[in-house]
Amino acid sequence: MRTRRETLGGLATVLALWAALPAQVARAAAEGGTAAARLAVLARDVDRAESVRAVKRLQNAWALYVDLGEWQRAAVLFTDDAELAHGEDRFGGRAAIHDYFVRVIGKGASGLPERTVHAPFLMAPIVTLAEDGNHAKGRWHAFSMRGSFGGEASWQGGIFENEYVRLGGDWRISRQIFTPFLLGPYDTGWRPSGPTLPMVPYHYQPGDVGKPFPLGPDVPTPVTPGVTLPGLASRIEALRDETAVRNLQHAYGYYSDFKMWDDVVDLFEPTGSIEVVGSGTWRGIAGVRRFHERLGPAGLRYGEVNDRIQHDTIVEIAADGRHARARGLELGMLGQDNARAQWTLARFDNTFVKRGGIWRIERMRRQLWLRTDYDKGWANDWQDPAAPAREVAPDAPGPATMPAIWQFERRSLSPRPLAGVSAALAEARLHQAAGQDSAENLTSGYGQYLDDNQWEDLGSLFAAQGERDSAGGGFIRTPARIGSFSRRRYGPYNPQRAGGNMHMLTQPVVHIADDGQKGQIRARLFQTVIAQPGADGASRAMIVTGTYEDDLVFEDGCWKIQRADIDHLIYAPYATGWTRIADNAGSRSTPPMGAVANEPFDAMNTGDINPAFPRVPHMWFHYVNPVSGRVPKYLMPKSVLPEP
Repeated sequence: MRTRRETLGGLATVLALWAALPAQVARAAAEGGTAAARLAVLARDVDRAESVRAVKRLQNAWALYVDLGEWQRAAVLFTDDAELAHGEDRFGGRAAIHDYFVRVIGKGASGLPERTVHAPFLMAPIVTLAEDGNHAKGRWHAFSMRGSFGGEASWQGGIFENEYVRLGGDWRISRQIFTPFLLGPYDTGWRPSGPTLPMVPYHYQPGDVGKPFPLGPDVPTPVTPGVTLPGLASRIEALRDETAVRNLQHAYGYYSDFKMWDDVVDLFEPTGSIEVVGSGTWRGIAGVRRFHERLGPAGLRYGEVNDRIQHDTIVEIAADGRHARARGLELGMLGQDNARAQWTLARFDNTFVKRGGIWRIERMRRQLWLRTDYDKGWANDWQDPAAPAREVAPDAPGPATMPAIWQFERRSLSPRPLAGVSAALAEARLHQAAGQDSAENLTSGYGQYLDDNQWEDLGSLFAAQGERDSAGGGFIRTPARIGSFSRRRYGPYNPQRAGGNMHMLTQPVVHIADDGQKGQIRARLFQTVIAQPGADGASRAMIVTGTYEDDLVFEDGCWKIQRADIDHLIYAPYATGWTRIADNAGSRSTPPMGAVANEPFDAMNTGDINPAFPRVPHMWFHYVNPVSGRVPKYLMPKSVLPEP
């Protein structure tokens, strides 16, 4: 069943997107510009869209190689003369960078020692491409788990501001500059990295966040020999397929969070399977269902947490356009209020198949790498996977190891030419595909500006009539009012701030609406509250989670946020995690209104006003199930409902 809010991106969508292209491109087509010139412009723009994706893939490849202790593979991602800075430590050249990986991260080992974790989660990417198409810059939130069983366990988080260059057709990291924001041992929790939190300069202008690569008559348009329209059309389709597969993987994570087993099972091929290293193999729809029901029946219960955050996802589309592979990390926050809480870390390496134009999960391969009780941490508690109960037993033994990794940073294999696509349709589909990256830039920029109390810059991300949910209050409309209201409520940026937040947004599911002028993005909030310890030395750090469901609009040649809508789920003091949370904790943790207490809102709140946990939240989605079309119980736009 399809709904008016579902975003399929059909012919009407791509034609409408073509109408919204930069005016000079549309004029050139309307005036009958030569086919060769038009093809050159399309080739340039395909290359730019692919380059933005390549930079993201390159940086995620670095994270996955570090997680595995693949130091040589990680070092190869850098140029010969690259610069790497980690706080005050600086290294120049690939050889020195490789030595740093081995000596500092690997503790002198050729890989990561047994029962050691160094998992970097990269979130909130903002990637912009230079006019020459061969240089790029990227900003990322980074958060990592570090340490080993029997040794030490710690956290670290901060900001990457990196530079990239294309050499010989391959993208490489030329500067990787990390500025720490938080750090600390597991036992006492994170704290600020210094007496004050740094302000990391942005590489982009506020108004440019929604357009990650430049277009226009001043941008070089080289003529590339051998380029054909069918060849370009197939590369564009590969970009669209990459978005669809990533959406599918991330949707799996959201459905798993809420134990929506019907929707989870819908995502699989009827002959699909789940293989878990050391545990077993579950086959077919019945097996997939049984695998998930080992965690309990469908639906969350009061006080239950089952968050499965999908991180560092890399997707590769096969040359046939019908098969794909995705690799990444899953950070689990599990447990029951007033009982037990756990962290888990798993690796996934999944294959997908496209049948009837719809992508499905063909084979899910997982390795549970770490499970530890929250009150102990991985230095003191590293649990082996438990054997499944008889009623949810696997159909066959599981593999002994994960499949061999591939070269994560490599370009996808050249797809087969796609005949029968007009130039206009190819151009429109390209800009639809590029909308994925504009949407992610916007969502990421939102979190970055929140961190730094850059309220006017935050307002610049919004459309002329855009609305921002001011947590626990209502919606504020227009960029100017969003900026001024937020400044009065939360205060101006303080260069001497002793603490703050990292609003890390990740796991995007992005769609472009049928009218070609609108989009929607779902993103997960993983927020760390960073505070100096109290006078008694106790941690005042917090973990905040939630979900954004944002509406986007293409306005004046740039993507903007039409409506930013947040549902906070958990406010958890670090000392106790998501246990010992009172039933009314959400209403007590809502930020105070401060100087704007009597100022009216432009629109009322909808959905859950306060963080719901330990009560079960309403589960809003902007999309139906991407395979079956199953409509969620709560489909955007939100309505007013009783508190859960």
